[in-house]
Amino acid sequence: MTKLLIVVVGVIFVGTAPARAEAWACTFNMLSSKEPVSRLFRLAPPYDLVDTVYDDHYRVLQNNELGLIATRAISRIEQGEQKPTITASTVVIDKTTGEVWWDSLTTGMGADEAASWNKPVQGKCTKD
Repeated sequence: MTKLLIVVVGVIFVGTAPARAEAWACTFNMLSSKEPVSRLFRLAPPYDLVDTVYDDHYRVLQNNELGLIATRAISRIEQGEQKPTITASTVVIDKTTGEVWWDSLTTGMGADEAASWNKPVQGKCTKD
């Protein structure tokens, strides 16, 4: 009887092992860099998409077989700064084509800086 219990518990444990989190390796051509910029975005269920380079957490708004949409917001005074940082960033991945758009809108800049910073960038992702 003891041997049977061990086998049953072992089957239950193996059957409930967590699945590997979905991840997307993305490359962007950004205005601020001559070289393409790479990011690995990993899902951290139930609601986060994490940029693994900076550990930025985006809130997942939609995730299905067609696409993934996540947003991040900041409203704070950064260490060493006097003006607040007010930013909203969005990542949009088309899972059917691998196309990705990444956009950030930030206040508190001069017009020239805002014109170059507040522009969406497009790129390509592959499921990791």
